[in-house]
Amino acid sequence: MPNSWPRAIVHIDGDCFFVACEVAKNPKLKGRPVVVGADRGIACAMSYEAKALGVTRGMPVGWIRKICPSTIILPEDPASYTLYSRRMYEIVRRYTPEVEEYSIDECFADITGMHRVLHKPYIEIAKEIQQTLKSELGLDFSVGLSVNKVLAKIASKKRKPNGFTVIDWPSIGDYLKTTSIQNLWGVGGQTARQLYKLGIKTASDFATTAGTEIAKNFSKPYQEIWHELQGKFIFLLNTKSQPNKTSISKTKTFGTTSSDQHFVYSALSANIEGACSKLRKSKLLTDKVSIFLKTQQFEYYHLDFVLPWPTANPKDILDICHQRFAEVFSKDKKYRATGVTLSGLKPANTETLNLFGEAIRKENNKIIYHHIDLLDHRFGANTIFLASSLSALKYQKIKDEGSSSKIFSLNKKRHLGLLSLGKVT
Repeated sequence: MPNSWPRAIVHIDGDCFFVACEVAKNPKLKGRPVVVGADRGIACAMSYEAKALGVTRGMPVGWIRKICPSTIILPEDPASYTLYSRRMYEIVRRYTPEVEEYSIDECFADITGMHRVLHKPYIEIAKEIQQTLKSELGLDFSVGLSVNKVLAKIASKKRKPNGFTVIDWPSIGDYLKTTSIQNLWGVGGQTARQLYKLGIKTASDFATTAGTEIAKNFSKPYQEIWHELQGKFIFLLNTKSQPNKTSISKTKTFGTTSSDQHFVYSALSANIEGACSKLRKSKLLTDKVSIFLKTQQFEYYHLDFVLPWPTANPKDILDICHQRFAEVFSKDKKYRATGVTLSGLKPANTETLNLFGEAIRKENNKIIYHHIDLLDHRFGANTIFLASSLSALKYQKIKDEGSSSKIFSLNKKRHLGLLSLGKVT
């Protein structure tokens, strides 16, 4: 046991989660082509039956109705999905307190040592978690068990849907040979193409690259992935909402001073987006905001306000900033920096859900930013951002280009292009 399981990490991943929640609520949908996204006008999630008909994520609903008229198209129900997600976390915590709520439809669980507490082998514990989720929620989950997070994630993807895969210490090498580099957690499409040019096509190719070459040519996140592919335990589970944190701040100094109101506001917008991203990563909400502008003469102009509700959505903050920006900005001054501090922090899972319009809007925005955070994780920070941040981010991108010699440096942002997300309603 100790040789095969220095750690025992489980990754639980909901299969077609949003659609599965709809089927659980209405079993008559089982086995039929179902798409979620009627209210957005594009497919946000689809059943395997719909995928078999050629429906893909982002496809306009109008096209789907024409090419696949038998498809059932439903609006999203964010409040319902959130409740199913919370139930998933609760069930997994029956088996271990060490649970990371990674996203609305997936989590990691560290069951190391629980074989002695539950008097069952690790494989039986992981299998029982999957069966309990199915019986109590009526949803399918694919489960992977391995010695660390990266390998557990590889395992859970191997046999979807409703798959169960174990990668113990002796079998790591065999699984890496059958895992393409683009399916490796943390490696996006652009990075995969660059790795292909280096002859690295599988996870095994990456894992067998000399450690000296990894340290020389790759930034820290890729070095850590490489170590996990060796079977080491590097990525700790984030099991807490960091309750001791009292505030989150984000500030940025310009390369040159500016009196352009549009640019200064854009820089503030980018800082607010960055601070809210930190909030969401920490699973926290804020209801108190303090912004500042710093002038060329190092004078500070502050604006403090309280939000009508706790949030991690930058638009909720920017709506007020836009209305009151003239209170701190003067066209006669040159500015060198902007910043924001978020306080009054509280855990996101303490928010009360109800069926009133504002609550539904907030739940919709949670879903949107969940997907934005996934894209940022996969392709790099600021892959998608608010239009109000565009000027500052374009300036920062030009400033950052060529700043590092490492081919996958954190300082060299990976982008899908300058995409922007305007009004989010």
